[in-house]
Amino acid sequence: MIIIGEIDFIKNLVHHLMLISSKNQNKMTISVLVNMSTLVVGGGVQIGVSFFEFAVNFKSNDIDFHFLLSKSIFDNLSKKHLHNSNYILIEESPAKILKGWKSRREILEIEKNINPDLVYSLGFPSYIRFNN
Repeated sequence: MIIIGEIDFIKNLVHHLMLISSKNQNKMTISVLVNMSTLVVGGGVQIGVSFFEFAVNFKSNDIDFHFLLSKSIFDNLSKKHLHNSNYILIEESPAKILKGWKSRREILEIEKNINPDLVYSLGFPSYIRFNN
């Protein structure tokens, strides 16, 4: 279930992505890495699930989404949505003091490999200084 505030937020993000895409004429698509690795409880998980489901169903040849999912979000997604998406499961939240360093390093390596035009973190703080 998506609530009204989430719909406005998602529409606003998609609008901004389309503007970036239109300014980037010599590139066919823009690549967006969506970081949801810190969303592990409560309303944050619901927002993450809603955004993921919307983005996977969003039909656009201009935007290529890649997702970093927390275990909580992964566990709440339907397998149908997972099958049609680019996602990586981040087992430990980067917010964890001791175990999180491994996740932070893994996420930066993923960012380097994907080389997205935009990194968008749904949960704050992200505990990572992204390069894009």
